Amino acid sequence: EDLTIKRERESVGGESRMDDEIDRLTRLYNQAFVPMKGYLTTADLFLQMSEGIVSINADGKIAFLNAPVERLLGIERQRYTGRHYEDLFPNATRNFEIHEMVEDVLRNGAARTRDILVSTPSGRDVYVRATASPATGRKKESIGVVMLFQDIEELSRLRDQLRRMDVLASMGSTIAGMAHEVKNPLAAIRTFA
Repeated sequence: EDLTIKRERESVGGESRMDDEIDRLTRLYNQAFVPMKGYLTTADLFLQMSEGIVSINADGKIAFLNAPVERLLGIERQRYTGRHYEDLFPNATRNFEIHEMVEDVLRNGAARTRDILVSTPSGRDVYVRATASPATGRKKESIGVVMLFQDIEELSRLRDQLRRMDVLASMGSTIAGMAHEVKNPLAAIRTFA
C-alpha cells in the first residue's frame, strides 16, 4: 500500500497512473470477490442478480435462466432450460422483436438494447428493456447470446402518472386564468348593477 502511495506522488506520466489504477482495481477485486470464492459460483451470482438473465447457445437453445426471468415471464426455469428460445417466446408474431434481436446478435455479433413488449408463454404481455449481447469463448469465437431483461412496466406506469399530473397541473392553471378573466367583468357588472 505504501508503494502505491509513493508511486502516486511520484507519477507524472500516464503509465504510472495506469499502474495505480490497476493496483486499486486489484485491491478492490481481492476485497470484494476473493473472500466469496469458496461460497459462490458464477451461476450463483447470476441467480442472485435483480435483472433477468437468459443465455442462449449458438443453436438457439437456452443454457441458463435466473429467478428474475422466472418471475417476469411467469415460468419455471427447469421447464425451459435446454429448449429452444422460441419456446420461451412462443408467439412469433407478437415476439418478432425479441426473435429479431437474437438472430441479429447470432449473425452479426453486435449488442442490441430495446424497450419492447414481450408476450410470455402464458399469453401475458410484459413491457421490458431487453439487451442482447454476443457471448464469446476463450478464442473470441461466438458461442451464443446473453440476454438481460429489466421490467420497466413500473417505470412506465410512473412516467404515465407524471404525464397525467403535468396535464392536470396545466389544466388547473388554465382554469384559474379563465376564472380570473371571468371574475373581472362580473365585478364590473355587479358595480354597475
